[in-house]
Amino acid sequence: MTRCSYRRRMKNFALLVVSHLVVAGAALGAEAQAVRYDDPSGPVTLVISQDIGVRDHPSIAARELSFELAVTRVGAEPAITVDILEARGTYTAHGMEQRLGTRHLRGRRFPMAIDDGGRSLLAGEPDDSPTLDLGPPVAAPLSLATTLADIVPGLPSEPVEVGATWTRRRPIRALEGWGWGEGPLISTHRVRSVERRGARTVVVVETEGEAELTPLGGGSGYRGTLRRTGTWSFDATAGRLLSLSMSQESDGTSPLPQGDVEVHQITHFELETPS
Repeated sequence: MTRCSYRRRMKNFALLVVSHLVVAGAALGAEAQAVRYDDPSGPVTLVISQDIGVRDHPSIAARELSFELAVTRVGAEPAITVDILEARGTYTAHGMEQRLGTRHLRGRRFPMAIDDGGRSLLAGEPDDSPTLDLGPPVAAPLSLATTLADIVPGLPSEPVEVGATWTRRRPIRALEGWGWGEGPLISTHRVRSVERRGARTVVVVETEGEAELTPLGGGSGYRGTLRRTGTWSFDATAGRLLSLSMSQESDGTSPLPQGDVEVHQITHFELETPS
């Protein structure tokens, strides 16, 4: 075989491989994929960071919360248990950092429900999960089950493909400044890609959402707007959330002992499920 003919054969082989890859990729992208919470078992890392500003001061306080969790599917029931392996929290104001009491959370377990045909993860009813006291002047503690349920996305009712969109409306609660607010979050999700990662089919989604919040329980709390943007990836083969990176920006009024103040807060949620 001459060197020229060998090169021609290798070039044709490379073109054949590329064409097969393109066809396979197009077929995966065009195939509608069901997305459901089925077995979200495994380790989960959740980090929540909040940067709080007041009036003309863009950053006067900050919170940082992190949790190492282990999620387990409960037999054939549409439910999971969540074990808290590690928890840390800090609150910083006026240049001074204060550690939040998290030791009581370690080793605790709480249930969550897989609801709506696998489209939602919900806190138990009633929510008796472990709570974290955020210190004064925040009146109500943080419930970890409710926080998880408010962060994870609502899934579509039909199989999706690249470019597909769906909208979900659900109630949430959020700590903005030093007060809790509640209200319906309306989120629009768009499928950015459908990828094959080994034996898994992974759906990557972009999300935008807005909410008008009023004080939790009708008492003293946060009143104002909230906007969320971010991306998340979902293992459609196993039925579990792989990662989520979300930014949340709010503008409104929040209570302090001296009265309500105007706040602008930026919150970041980072969730990972290492495999």
